Amino acid sequence: MCAGAIGTPHLLQVSGIGDAKYLKSRGIKPLFEIKNVGEGLQDHYAARVANRITEPISLNEKARGFNLVLEIIKWFTSKKGLISYSPAHVGVFLKSSPKIDFPDLQFVFTPASYTEGMIGKLQNFPGITCGVWQSRPQSRGYVRASTNEIIDPPIIQPNYLKEKIDQDALVEGVKICRSLLRTSEMKKISVCETLPGDNIKSDEEILNFIRNKGATVYHAIGSCRMGVDNKAVVSPSLKINGLSNIRIADASIMPTMPSGNTNAATLMIAEKASDLIKQDL
Repeated sequence: MCAGAIGTPHLLQVSGIGDAKYLKSRGIKPLFEIKNVGEGLQDHYAARVANRITEPISLNEKARGFNLVLEIIKWFTSKKGLISYSPAHVGVFLKSSPKIDFPDLQFVFTPASYTEGMIGKLQNFPGITCGVWQSRPQSRGYVRASTNEIIDPPIIQPNYLKEKIDQDALVEGVKICRSLLRTSEMKKISVCETLPGDNIKSDEEILNFIRNKGATVYHAIGSCRMGVDNKAVVSPSLKINGLSNIRIADASIMPTMPSGNTNAATLMIAEKASDLIKQDL
């Protein structure tokens, strides 16, 4: 199974594999009980700081009107330009506190800024953005089937910022974003902070901003955790504990969140799964 940290537990549950009591409550006939299917969901949760700038040099201008037409032509002729860009252009790992041994915050920078509450909609004036998320969050949630029909969306509750350590780290992350955008070089082109805004100052105000305006980084993992304890869903062979013919090979089996993006780690799970399958054959 490779349906991802949302799709895999949902498919298992609708198929009758999961917590028997919960499955019955959703009109699903239990076929095999393994209580922690769907439990332990984790995700990276990001907050953004944006500045309005004086120069028309951001992607906001490139993505509108005649400039956008030029970018489309550039893509078809050279496969370069705006359409080829990653959502983030710079990446940085930093510590939220000097007391910890390894970086626990991941930052990204892009020469663009988005309309508040609308990640995909660029603002109509020049802007830049610095985003941050905690690398190894402690908060955990769940994915649960809402009905006995696979076409019905599951209940997804990531419990972002449930743990105080996550709250504190991200508040510090926003402060660092602000300091990065207020360096002497950035001040030369900055007009003002548009997100969260200069009126947001205290730690409590920053945390409320993060809660209300933060967003997923789409790094969901952990909802079918691998391990050797009685709460694990899959064994180190990637087989569902108690079943011999079903393996899971996606990010749902990760016991804890990787310190960076999840793509490379997921590819390695797939490589390992292929080796294990070949060994069995």
